[in-house]
Amino acid sequence: MEKKIVQRSQNALKWGLMTVIASAFLLSANQSGAAMGDSFTDANFKYTILTEEGTAGTVSVAKQSTAIPSGAVAIPDSVTNGSITYSVTGIEYNAFSNCSGLTDITIPDSVVSIEIYAFRDCTSLKIIEVSQANITYTAENGVLFTEDMTSLLCYPAGKEGEEYVIPESVTIIASGAFYSCSNLTRIVIPAGVNDISASKILGCSNLTDIEVSQENKDYTSIDGVLFTENKASLVLYPTGKKSEMYTIPSSVTNIRFYAFDGCSHLANIVIPNSVNEIEMGGFRYCTSLTNIVIPDSITYIDWAVFEYCTSLTNVTIPDSVTEIDWSAFRNCESLTKITIPENVKEISDSAFSQTPLSKVYFKGDAPEVGVEVFTSDPILYYIEGASGWTSPTWNGYRTEIWGPEEPLALSFEVKEGKLILTYSGGSLQASSDLILWNPVEGALEGKYEVDLPATGKLFYRVAQ
Repeated sequence: MEKKIVQRSQNALKWGLMTVIASAFLLSANQSGAAMGDSFTDANFKYTILTEEGTAGTVSVAKQSTAIPSGAVAIPDSVTNGSITYSVTGIEYNAFSNCSGLTDITIPDSVVSIEIYAFRDCTSLKIIEVSQANITYTAENGVLFTEDMTSLLCYPAGKEGEEYVIPESVTIIASGAFYSCSNLTRIVIPAGVNDISASKILGCSNLTDIEVSQENKDYTSIDGVLFTENKASLVLYPTGKKSEMYTIPSSVTNIRFYAFDGCSHLANIVIPNSVNEIEMGGFRYCTSLTNIVIPDSITYIDWAVFEYCTSLTNVTIPDSVTEIDWSAFRNCESLTKITIPENVKEISDSAFSQTPLSKVYFKGDAPEVGVEVFTSDPILYYIEGASGWTSPTWNGYRTEIWGPEEPLALSFEVKEGKLILTYSGGSLQASSDLILWNPVEGALEGKYEVDLPATGKLFYRVAQ
């Protein structure tokens, strides 16, 4: 009997010990798993835990929200938190963005991953240095590359010098590599680079010239403007060019995303009928653009194509367009009226948000609309008999019937050295080349008088 009691005690001890060990293991595993993604700080940086095992682990690094790095900064190769020492292996996305006082940063040998835009808008950053023991990255003349010099990762925004010749070894330019590099006026692209987009060279406000090696099989440049080698796609128009007018070559069928983003000097852009696609943000922040005629080869107006074109007063949308996408004309602060052609079936969220439209003329049936398409409380005019419309409101917008269109008419007479134009059915426009037409400022309703020019030619028309 006594023996049995002893046996039970041993079994109880055995199972109790196993339970304690199992519980300790689960607790340890849960604590380790919970630590992944957690962050901590020291006097200089914020660290995010990537891995952890025992008393060692790895972290990524970024700025703190309250202690912004400035001057010359060195990222440590390791950091200790509690009883665990972590190797610093990554630099996070946007890690040091907007650190305007940062002038020099040193990357240790432990870093094996640097996310895009890590140093975005570090406008005073002149030099990026990399430990010679780092086997993943290197720096040359303060510019950051992969160790084999095939990928250019970051050109410091505050680096001195107006011209930069990309090394011949480079085949890849990373997104955001040249971001807000305001000192640069000229970039030379070597033969091996095979993938370029506006997102890689963005916000370089004084850039006027992009030159491409004649040996490059994928890209070329004309007058400093970047194209694909066959000139079918316009990739990037340098934002620092001072010309007020640009005529896109007739070889172009595609305008790449953000191709003209931030081109604040351009007042007039001529888009040929050869263009059948304008990608997202194509003319975003063209703040001096006053007039745009979209060719009838376009069927879809992409995201934010004319967003923040704050001087835009006249837009001609062709009958070929069937869809106007998100924020296409958002924040066009000078646009007060527009005509939507009859084939438009869908207008997406915020397409005309923050744009002071007072009158919107629809030539066809009521389209499908997203949220906050119009935020200025305009009157939507529709043609009697068009389907889907209701009055006095439709989808929360005020509506009125649009009467039969008045036929276009224009006549003139010359009297006492003046040209007197009488017109009806639309607005008066003028052109010196029959290609680019602009609204005539100061024209009274139906009548316009102007002194005859001593030289040159000027053409007039009436357009809806």
